[in-house]
Amino acid sequence: MSKIVTNNITPRSGSSVGLTGDLAVSGNITGGAVSGTTGTFTGNVSVGGTLTYEDVTNIDSVGLITARSGIRIGTGGTVGPASAGIVTYYGDGSQLTGIQVGTRDFVGFGTNITARKAVGLGSDGTIRAIKVVGSVFAVGSAVQFEAGGSFDLSSAYSTTDNKLVTLYRDYGDGNKGKSVVSTITGDSVSFGNVVEFGGASTKNTSIAYDPDTDRVVGHYIDVANTNYPTWTVGEVQSTQVSWGSTSSHYSNNAGNGETAVVYDTTNNKIVLIWGNDAGPELKTFTGDVSGGSSNTLNLGSSQEIGSNAPGHLTALWHAANSRTVVFFEDITDSNKGKYSVGTYNSSGSGNAQTWSTPTAFTTGAIDVIKSAYDSTNARMIIVYRDTANSSYGTARVGSLSGDTITWGDAVVFNSGDTENIACSWDSVAEKVIIVYKDAGNSDKGTCVIGTISGGNKRTITFSDEAVFNSSSTSTVDVGFDVNAQKTLITYSDGGISGDGKGVVITDLGGSGSTNLTTENYIGLAVAGISSGATGSVTIPGGISSGHTGLTTARTYYVQTDGTLATSAGNPSVVAGTSLSDTEILIR
Repeated sequence: MSKIVTNNITPRSGSSVGLTGDLAVSGNITGGAVSGTTGTFTGNVSVGGTLTYEDVTNIDSVGLITARSGIRIGTGGTVGPASAGIVTYYGDGSQLTGIQVGTRDFVGFGTNITARKAVGLGSDGTIRAIKVVGSVFAVGSAVQFEAGGSFDLSSAYSTTDNKLVTLYRDYGDGNKGKSVVSTITGDSVSFGNVVEFGGASTKNTSIAYDPDTDRVVGHYIDVANTNYPTWTVGEVQSTQVSWGSTSSHYSNNAGNGETAVVYDTTNNKIVLIWGNDAGPELKTFTGDVSGGSSNTLNLGSSQEIGSNAPGHLTALWHAANSRTVVFFEDITDSNKGKYSVGTYNSSGSGNAQTWSTPTAFTTGAIDVIKSAYDSTNARMIIVYRDTANSSYGTARVGSLSGDTITWGDAVVFNSGDTENIACSWDSVAEKVIIVYKDAGNSDKGTCVIGTISGGNKRTITFSDEAVFNSSSTSTVDVGFDVNAQKTLITYSDGGISGDGKGVVITDLGGSGSTNLTTENYIGLAVAGISSGATGSVTIPGGISSGHTGLTTARTYYVQTDGTLATSAGNPSVVAGTSLSDTEILIR
């Protein structure tokens, strides 16, 4: 074979040298900088050293790829194995997002799954709240007090007479306003004579007791008098009420507005609250109750809480802070739940309150709403129909500081359409009793018991539901008899022409069992999970945050109701170890 040895090959044209056949090189090919050119290879290219490049479309490597300055996916993509391989990340992982560490998603089952609440794993793979199940209260026999439709029920307890006084409108008698007094003996109730307090059509009744004059104050809308808001004062005499005359305190049509009435035990004042949905306005009067034979009120000037169009409303007296608190549905703001705090203005002229600006406690719409005061923990409990969440029965617990309420999580107590709700605080058992019409269960009259817990006393858990009336139920109300240490539910039995009835509820001291076992505890819910919905649970090895009042470096145990404590429950189940006053490492 011949060869050519030369220092340079230059064609006459001065252009590049091209090859039409193969070029085989056994040594090196060395060239200067080449720009604006493209090399195309139809076969394989083997590089024994390092290949340096600026841009590439795809890399399919059978070996290791080392990227000196990192890997960037410009418009999004996936870093991961093509099949069932393993991806290993180096470093502490602090810059990784979208990766679930220390938690796992589960489908919820039942009610009461709330943030930082212990949950158990069921045999079907769903999770449910750890709670007390079974019977924790007994339901007595129903006793009739009115043979006809009894609606707009409301009750107050007379501490002097040891009686509950219930107001209602008698649908079977022209919707007249009437009252009845109950006496509880053991597990039974008896009712005194029914007495009219308004001679014509009424609606939206409310009632409060004044212990200083031993009088009850009724508040209602007088339908027969152009829907004017009206009051009346009465005295319990044996087993019935002797009412004084009625008086319209505001000459304006309140439309379908509801009423509330609260007694201020610090300043010995009565506070009347009512809504005018046509105004729109939410208004109040403050005044004094006159006892003796007059049975009257001396009221100051009317005050407007806000130019909101209130729908449903409720109010309570916060004894620890000496405040009146009203909760209402604000129709003008997408039916959100709101509250305002009233402080008696002793330096002003006449009887008056200073009201805070209404503040929302829900982000979605509600309608029916009732409230109760937890005298043990100085907390407020509100129960409402959450129309933004399939009309489920929902409760929240709040603590008051100044004019501001700090709320615990919203907890569902009935995963179904919940109507005509009422609630009352049992100061002996230190629990709240909630009664309602379960529209999702053939309108049956139903009740649950709620327990306040947690380091900040803003956590609420519920017993199993119990049916107190298996027929269709309309209006419901509930009151606690301190002397008898029993709860009385009054309701309209729609299954029997709406007859007014009462039934005694007896707390059994939490004698129900728990669904907690030594094996089913799986962790703490990250947030509330509705039945059938998917949510995250902090599982063993993960850190649950957002707690309050934990003691650092202590072992916490799951209690029978799903709360946490430093002492073991029965059964003894370790929840985890506290890392701080807000975090717990799940074990």
